[in-house]
Amino acid sequence: MKILYVLSMALAFSMEIDSISVPYFLKYIIAFMWIIIGAFYDHVEGCFFTLRITKIKKDLFKLFLIPIAVAFSYTCMIWLAGQSGHITFSNFTRLISNLGCMAIIAASAIMCTTIFGKDVIRLTFAALVFTIGFNALVVIQNYGLSPMITYITHVFQADSYEYGSTLSRVSYAMEIHDGTFAMGIFLLYFVFYEEAEMKTRLLQIVMALLCSYLGFKRNELIGILVVSVIAITVVRKKGKDFLRTNQIVTFAVLIACFSFVLAVKYLDQMTLLLSVLDIYRIRVYRFIREMYSVSPFYIGKGYSYVNFILGNQNKLLGTSHSDLVRVYTEMGFWGFVAWIWYYFTYIPRYIYRNYSELAGKMFMMFSFYVFSTYFLDNTLTLFANQFVYYVVPIAILYDEYGRNTQLEQEI
Repeated sequence: MKILYVLSMALAFSMEIDSISVPYFLKYIIAFMWIIIGAFYDHVEGCFFTLRITKIKKDLFKLFLIPIAVAFSYTCMIWLAGQSGHITFSNFTRLISNLGCMAIIAASAIMCTTIFGKDVIRLTFAALVFTIGFNALVVIQNYGLSPMITYITHVFQADSYEYGSTLSRVSYAMEIHDGTFAMGIFLLYFVFYEEAEMKTRLLQIVMALLCSYLGFKRNELIGILVVSVIAITVVRKKGKDFLRTNQIVTFAVLIACFSFVLAVKYLDQMTLLLSVLDIYRIRVYRFIREMYSVSPFYIGKGYSYVNFILGNQNKLLGTSHSDLVRVYTEMGFWGFVAWIWYYFTYIPRYIYRNYSELAGKMFMMFSFYVFSTYFLDNTLTLFANQFVYYVVPIAILYDEYGRNTQLEQEI
């Protein structure tokens, strides 16, 4: 079953192979398959063919599915009240599709952990390495070894390659957004939390670094640097110090996120921001900023609204290229606040107090990483990125829960 998991998830993690898109819904079909399998087996309970929902499963489903249910309910209220202009049936189908996919990601992370326990971390890492490695081999076969070596040795200059050239195609083919961002989470885990022997741990770190480098994303690099500083100075605090610091840090995150939303709203006055953005993002942000206002009375347009408008009214712009700005535009001022508070304060503190101090701290650290990618990218709905974000701390939670349960039984 472990081999089946690695191969199937390697396929699920594949957005593109040498720029050829893998069918979008295939990954969700695979994830749903593992949800079904997980319904009949529980690693902690050690039971086959059981549909019994344990307390830990119930808690985790509530914890990760509640924000999805709230987003759906709030959006329906806004749209039915006529606050977002002309809303069609297509808006509702897109809403259900988007949130349904997010629910499948969270549910599959929980259920895969019930099947494999802590081993799911190692198996998921293997699947991701397989995905990135297989894509690299296909690229070498199609374009040759020499262009690949040039790309690897000049990865920081990838933006300067002439469009349509061999090097440009190699660069584009190697830029696996989803897998690369997800690999950043694994890198943080291996550096700060992995308990394996030093030789094994170093190998894992090297593999994660290599895979991250091959799919080079500047946002990932920034996220890893930011989280590393936070992990050293904040997340490792113990007991009440961590709980107290958690609230302060959440407030700081809110300020940073609102500052970016405000900067995009008044983009033309932000010379420094304009100097680091590419022309494509500048055009997208100028289009989106007309949809929202920065005010406590702004209620939002409803989840999935922004990309629906971009896809229909201005197809040349494609997607928002900032999940932070998109979520603010869609969920409004207080929905935006609730979203950040839930992932930075509520979930880490709930896990910390009820199940595992380590898993609670880990989830907070990973939240810093994934939210740092939300500033300039669309990673909120990326399958691999979100799956790894959930599955690693859940696996640690399950492992500690299982050990504590066994200890209680022995006592």
